[in-house]
Amino acid sequence: ARLPAWLTGGIFLVVSDVALDPGAVALGYWAYDAPGAFHGVPWSNFLGWLATGCTAVWLALRVAAGAGRPPDVFLVSAAWTLAFWTGVTVAHRLIVPGAVGLGMTLLLAALVVRPALAARSRRASRPEP
Repeated sequence: ARLPAWLTGGIFLVVSDVALDPGAVALGYWAYDAPGAFHGVPWSNFLGWLATGCTAVWLALRVAAGAGRPPDVFLVSAAWTLAFWTGVTVAHRLIVPGAVGLGMTLLLAALVVRPALAARSRRASRPEP
């Protein structure tokens, strides 16, 4: 059974925040009044991201109905953002957030590179007019 796109998008945002938030806390960009057990990040933060992420993705899908996948520029931007925060978490020896960030960065890169390579292959296989 396939998850609805709005739920998949919300989960994607939560998993991305698993990589981002511990790095931001480690750098002192923000702190929580009641720090959580996961590198200072409370579980309520992730639940909040799930709720707002699912809602935002649901709304975006309604607005862009029929547009297909997100433009590559958004995927590339997300990959660079995750790569940066992954580097921060690795530099602070935060193993789990670093590993999650690496996996998410590679996933985003694959979402951009794979279709681009397929399109290039299709163009190369077409006969010249």
